Amino acid sequence: MSSAARVPTPLRAGRARWRPAWRSLRKSRLALAGGAILLVVVATALLAPALAPRNPAATNLIDRLKPPGSLDARGRAYYLGTDELGRDELSRLMFGARISLVVGVSAVLIGGLLGLAAGLCAGYYGRWVDDALMRLGDIQLAFPSILLYIAVLAVLGPGLVKVIAILGFTGWATFGRLARGQVLAVRT
Repeated sequence: MSSAARVPTPLRAGRARWRPAWRSLRKSRLALAGGAILLVVVATALLAPALAPRNPAATNLIDRLKPPGSLDARGRAYYLGTDELGRDELSRLMFGARISLVVGVSAVLIGGLLGLAAGLCAGYYGRWVDDALMRLGDIQLAFPSILLYIAVLAVLGPGLVKVIAILGFTGWATFGRLARGQVLAVRT
């Protein structure tokens, strides 16, 4: 069998599908800059224990409210300064990025899975299921999200898991509409 008559393997077909997207991404300098910044933030968050110059929770009242670039008693620099308790702001920023990434990724995963399930059901079954789920999504999108977050957290109390759950459960409507639209397009 000659090389021209070969049938493309699924792996090659998958790669070929992404080539136009990669080409257009490479042409956009702004997209590449955003991707590079995102990679730096993720790498910094993952490597925070090794990269942070100080313990983010250690307090030093002598060095409180130092401006960026000032030195401590040993001659080490506070690159972003210190807060009112003398904690190093750069170290706190690096460790704080870890929590922000966990909350963001978890909330999007929860919202995406719920929205995907709702959109698939709405698009596939249609009729009253579609009407009920999409009206529920309309109500969710029409209601100011920040008020809902505050109300639910006031009732349940603070907590990282609760914040992730609230963000995930309130973010399903957009994903649901997208999934429903794709199912309807394939169905017709």
